[in-house]
Amino acid sequence: MHRELIQPSQPLSRFVSQLWYFQNEPTPHSKERLMPDGSASVVINLADDVIRLYDPDDTRKMRRLGRSVFSGPRTECMAIDTDEQVCVIGISFRPGGAAPFLKLPTDEVCNVSLDLDDLWGHLAEELRDRVLSAPSPFAKLRAVEAALLQRAAGLWDEQPVVKYAVSNILKAPQDARIAEVVHATGFTSRRFIALFKRHVGMAPKLFCRVRRFQRVLQEITRGKPVSWADIALDCGYFD
Repeated sequence: MHRELIQPSQPLSRFVSQLWYFQNEPTPHSKERLMPDGSASVVINLADDVIRLYDPDDTRKMRRLGRSVFSGPRTECMAIDTDEQVCVIGISFRPGGAAPFLKLPTDEVCNVSLDLDDLWGHLAEELRDRVLSAPSPFAKLRAVEAALLQRAAGLWDEQPVVKYAVSNILKAPQDARIAEVVHATGFTSRRFIALFKRHVGMAPKLFCRVRRFQRVLQEITRGKPVSWADIALDCGYFD
């Protein structure tokens, strides 16, 4: 197995948490559910011309997409087949970070996966060609970085209010009080929620619930005995 991760340089690092490359031998077919984290991503299949997504409730149901797929921020899980992840490269956006690369409101692609060329046109196919021709995994990741800079074209649509709100929620989703965040911004509640949804893809309270759930997942995967009562209290669940 070969795995390589890089964090892009500024200004991309404000919007992209990491670029990643993964190569592995085929494994027995096993469906894996990917839990929502409120962030968007891009996956490019370098070994096949199709990416299949499965219904997490009934994995006999499947959608075929192209070789490059954009997945918007999610509030529900999705399912993949690990046998198909032979050689893939991808982009993990920060919460709210996909906005400059979409050229449309992020809430329009919440819980949506679609062919990247529907969003990026010919740049999506050009990107895959550049990645395939790059001589090393590191060079492939740099090709993705260059394509992101090209797509943004210098128009960095960063909103300080949204960045402040996301930062507060990520810091302690179990304690976040949306009303207090709104008050600190000086915006009306209605204007703040509209701006947050446009950039993050979902309402702030829903994003907070998703991040609280991610906190639970982090706690139960530490390899320690699980006390559900303690986890519920620590992560802000009370009923």
